[in-house]
Amino acid sequence: MTGVQVLSFVTGALGTGTYLVHDGTDALIIDPGAECPALQAAVKENELAVRAILLTHTHFDHMLGVPSLQRAYPAALIVPAEDERGLTDPRYSLVGWMSDDSLPPLTADRTVTEGSRIEIGGLTLSTLHTPGHTRGSSCYQIGDVLFSGDTLFDGGYGRTDLPGGSMSDLTRSLARLETLPRPLTVYPGHGGAFLWR
Repeated sequence: MTGVQVLSFVTGALGTGTYLVHDGTDALIIDPGAECPALQAAVKENELAVRAILLTHTHFDHMLGVPSLQRAYPAALIVPAEDERGLTDPRYSLVGWMSDDSLPPLTADRTVTEGSRIEIGGLTLSTLHTPGHTRGSSCYQIGDVLFSGDTLFDGGYGRTDLPGGSMSDLTRSLARLETLPRPLTVYPGHGGAFLWR
């Protein structure tokens, strides 16, 4: 995956994997779980233009950092279409139920579905709709790298007992991911990155 760099950060009380993906000039941020001064410092140090913020799903622990990033950068907010309601519905995002944090209503600049391509500078990501953790849970793939959100962890997978969760859907999504050409470097929503052979 020449020319693409991924910087990893752990954000928020639940240790969310937040990723700064860039080509040396243009950048996107995936799943900002909380404000992250180290991430913003990396943007400045590398002289990057943050063009987009991508969410794999709209649980609070993957988007509490969105407001601060939107204040700092003119970045488009991109979310899975079937999870868009979590931007304004605290029952779906679980903010207030599982967290003491508050989150203002957010607005998507773009929604994505299965097969949607996201092109940012020299970066092109494909969207894989992988429901199960939530209705809209999605993974983003760029070359041999997969950002799996809470669909796939190293040795595990996301829970399905929250609103929008479905074990049968997740089983199908995991089976679908099994068909992807490997090896893949997987950057999950929680826990460290791993090589999936």
